[in-house]
Amino acid sequence: MARVTYFDHERACPTTAFHGIEFEHKVPVTLDDNLHADTLDILEQNRFFKVEDRGKRQADPLISEPAKAREASEMGSHSLSPSGCGTTPRGKSGRLVTGMTGLG
Repeated sequence: MARVTYFDHERACPTTAFHGIEFEHKVPVTLDDNLHADTLDILEQNRFFKVEDRGKRQADPLISEPAKAREASEMGSHSLSPSGCGTTPRGKSGRLVTGMTGLG
């Protein structure tokens, strides 16, 4: 399980969401390495997020491939930057990610 922490460096967006996951400034969120692999790849490249403990524990092997595919189809394309904060990097696949919004 990976631990992701959002940092509001510019004090413009104290809360934000990415791929349906809500983040609050300096509050770690735990994500399954396998279910959120693409999301974690992208967040590792963004200066507003810190990803820790990735790959240290194995995820539940009973999670099915259809569940992973369903989650991926629900995510769609999203921007990595909170509104008014930062840049939009590309994931390891090289795809540009668009659509992230600030919540606060």
